[in-house]
Amino acid sequence: MRSLQWYIQRLSAMSPAEIPYRLRRAAAEKIGRFRNWPEAKQVPLDSVWNGSCDPEIFRQNRISFPPCPDFYSGGTNDAQLASCPDAWKQACLEEAEHYLKHEYSFFAFENHPYGDVMDWNRDDSTGKTVEQGYAPDIDFRDAEKVGDVKYVWELARLQHLVRLAQAWRYSRDGRFATEIVAQITDFILRVPYMQNIHWTSGIEVGLRLISMTWAFHLIRDYPGLTANFCSLLVRSVDQHLAFIDRHYSAYSSANNHLVAEASGVYFAASYWKNLKKSNHYRTCAKKRLVEEITKQVFSDGVSKEQTFGYSFFVWDLWLIPALIGDASGDSFPEHYWERLKRMAVFLDCVSDRNGNTPNVGDEDGGYAVLLEPRSIKPVASLRCCAGGNGEVTEKMFWMGESLQTSDFRLPEDCRLEAGDCREEDSELTSKASGLKPQALSEVRIPKPEASLFCFTEGGYYVVKHITENVAGRSKAAPFPDEILLLFDAGSLGYPSTAVHGHADALSLWLHVNGQPILVDPGTFSYQDTPDRRYYRSTSQHNTLAFGNNNQAEYVNRFIWGRKPKIQILQAGRQGDQIVLDAEVTWFSDQRHRRQICFDLATLQLTVTDDWQGDVPPVIRFHFHPVLTPVLTGCCAGGTKGVCVIVTPEMQLRIDNPECDCELETYQYSPACYQKNDAIRLRCQTKSNVGEFKTYLLQDPHS
Repeated sequence: MRSLQWYIQRLSAMSPAEIPYRLRRAAAEKIGRFRNWPEAKQVPLDSVWNGSCDPEIFRQNRISFPPCPDFYSGGTNDAQLASCPDAWKQACLEEAEHYLKHEYSFFAFENHPYGDVMDWNRDDSTGKTVEQGYAPDIDFRDAEKVGDVKYVWELARLQHLVRLAQAWRYSRDGRFATEIVAQITDFILRVPYMQNIHWTSGIEVGLRLISMTWAFHLIRDYPGLTANFCSLLVRSVDQHLAFIDRHYSAYSSANNHLVAEASGVYFAASYWKNLKKSNHYRTCAKKRLVEEITKQVFSDGVSKEQTFGYSFFVWDLWLIPALIGDASGDSFPEHYWERLKRMAVFLDCVSDRNGNTPNVGDEDGGYAVLLEPRSIKPVASLRCCAGGNGEVTEKMFWMGESLQTSDFRLPEDCRLEAGDCREEDSELTSKASGLKPQALSEVRIPKPEASLFCFTEGGYYVVKHITENVAGRSKAAPFPDEILLLFDAGSLGYPSTAVHGHADALSLWLHVNGQPILVDPGTFSYQDTPDRRYYRSTSQHNTLAFGNNNQAEYVNRFIWGRKPKIQILQAGRQGDQIVLDAEVTWFSDQRHRRQICFDLATLQLTVTDDWQGDVPPVIRFHFHPVLTPVLTGCCAGGTKGVCVIVTPEMQLRIDNPECDCELETYQYSPACYQKNDAIRLRCQTKSNVGEFKTYLLQDPHS
């Protein structure tokens, strides 16, 4: 039972129009308790499906399904699979063998055994099992009864079935296809419609639609398919579609959840065309997808949720339906594709040469579809299909030839440099973004030594410095080949709850030579525990914090209340320096201004902070766990000093001559439910009002 406090907090994030909508929905759910909700096996096939479910029909029907190579025309299967690297096949088959033994790896689990009989309602991290019951009555937020619902839901997304289906195609080993049929059948029969926790969240239903449909498509020529199985699956798919059609996320809940719901519906309704309501489902889903890509993504390609992890997630969710639509004569509008391309430009820009993307905002490792090992960095596939500057990845191969055509690949003048905003181009700099669609063919910039990329609608500023040769520098001096600096002057998040945003305004992230140096501590958990508040707080980011307070009002784990005001004051080049200057006024009226100057000649990074607050603030710099920072000079005992960071390729130095410095341990979370010890530099100031400078990236030989 949800508490009165929860309802009050939730109401605080609602618009006047949302409140009556929620009341109507709550009333419908109460009435629904008295309805007869038939299980999938009880639904008459002819009430939802036109025609037969004979497997031979699916084998012979050349269904238009572009996000997948066509394995059903003569010898195409052998020819295409023969081109796949052996490493892909071996990794997939090894992974699939674990799935045959019901061993799964996600979150904190590594090949965790689920037993011979899958318990779809069990959270193995706590040992709690969710009881069956009318779905709207199940409070999945109640950890005492449910445990951690993310563990319950993750396995039931059935995304591992797609990897099993790939293993079937790689090997033709019938065990993999047999396991897919067995697990889908077991899930449908043991998770009755509207009587289980797996019918409480639209995003979970949408992702499951993608998994079941994709897996079936890959095994549809498996000799072991039966009409009974196909009929059961079709009826369950219709129930999945009907559920989302009645429960689309709306108003303050309309974030990536709505995208996943609409993507799953469009995907499945396009594939299972013989469903009697497929046209209705498909039309409604497309409408939402087209509307939401402009509502949820700025024109410069930045997701309004202010989270990079979810940006990759929704990029796939928007891409897959568009590919299906274009291939089946239901093309998506040009502005939809343009926004997808802008997202690709942004995500490419904020990632380093080794594919490391700063961990900004929440991240839970979510996938639209699992087509390669979880260890593969998401920007690799994005660069392959959208930038043309990477090798074909396994994911892109399995998404089909439609992603390897010139129709989608970004043109040469629309790649990374399209977001470049330099001081010498006063028009671009003054307008701050320079990312107008009509300007794509006009923005041609030679390979830069250093570039400033401004995404001012989203609030991110990226300095990329590529070094080849600089006169006057000692050859003995360590000189980085690549520097990636990210500065955050963006809003807290989207929608009104800013559910996945962190209070991290004016934070900076630094990567050198493809190695993260200054990092975000991560997310760790969505559970209502101190960890959730800890990882979202201002004090856990590379910015200034007044005590344990936050820039925004923390209401609960998924709701921010009053929000800060953030203003970019300057972004451009001044001679041999790139200058970024921004200010944040906290919801409590405390103020912080940060100016970053990157010297192109010396590679020195100067960070100037000034503030006015209620208490002397603390500035923290969080280092990646692989680094071993030490304090040198006269810093022993927590006095003023210099922090030297050693990496295999260079030395990085941070000077703080005007405050007390000490190193302390913090918990770095590289992924959901994972923690590693790491070290951060804590700089304690001495006055409620003041200013000091921090110097980074100085050449130790200078």
